[in-house]
Amino acid sequence: PNSVTSTGGSMYVEFLSDPAVRGQGWTANYTSTITTGIDEALLKANFNFYPNPTDGIFTVNSGFENPATIEIFDVLGKQVLSTFKINKGANQIDASELSKGIYMIKFKIGDGYHSERLVIN
Repeated sequence: PNSVTSTGGSMYVEFLSDPAVRGQGWTANYTSTITTGIDEALLKANFNFYPNPTDGIFTVNSGFENPATIEIFDVLGKQVLSTFKINKGANQIDASELSKGIYMIKFKIGDGYHSERLVIN
């Protein structure tokens, strides 16, 4: 296929094959950029959360003066919990309604974001 561009924070790719045709295989490449001028290293340094793994209740620390948000997504990229507002300092989050598994937590301030893996036991 031609190049595909996602303007959102995630992309889902599904490969379907026809068992009657055999080929050499396929490859996929991607690039990711932050277009806001907010450095991802700065975002990562100013957001952290614990414990991880968690039973669903965890704390998010923000070092930013301005409010930020977090969103939680399943492994398919579907948002599974509403957006939480995060203020500077410690913020307790209750995600105990989620099933055990691996999720992505997206920290966002302005147009910049940083994602990390969240494990719920």
